[in-house]
Amino acid sequence: MRGVEDWFDCSDPDELRIRLDVALEENAERREELARLRADNARLRSLLAPGVRAGALTMPPVPKPVPVLPVSGAGGLPYADASSGAEAKIALFRALFVGRETSSRDGG
Repeated sequence: MRGVEDWFDCSDPDELRIRLDVALEENAERREELARLRADNARLRSLLAPGVRAGALTMPPVPKPVPVLPVSGAGGLPYADASSGAEAKIALFRALFVGRETSSRDGG
């Protein structure tokens, strides 16, 4: 399916009408699918918990992730690899590319 953005480069009314008809047909198919899924969802909810009202079947909140502390690798540097989180990668980057301390004599 093309996005509506693709329609702006078309100036042919017949082509635009064809694209509109296709989009309307796809929209009708999606509405039918949505109605089927809602009916199936209602059926499954009734099988899952017949005595529970539909609003009570909500998902529990997801707890916030616990931050992972950087693990020390070789040479006392923080360890990070491709599967590490952003915090571990940043800690390694900062340890590798730490700037030198400047003194007033260095002009810094």
